[in-house]
Amino acid sequence: MYSETARPYDIYMLKEKESQNDRVFVLSAFPEFLADYYGIKLWKL
Repeated sequence: MYSETARPYDIYMLKEKESQNDRVFVLSAFPEFLADYYGIKLWKL
């Protein structure tokens, strides 16, 4: 489900939108790491 909603193109467009407003877009891999490490049981907690 996550990979269907967070596509590289969508992330790129968010980065472009933030840069137009002179803001910094920070992308963290930590939430994805947690989802990969714990799997479905993470969401059941």
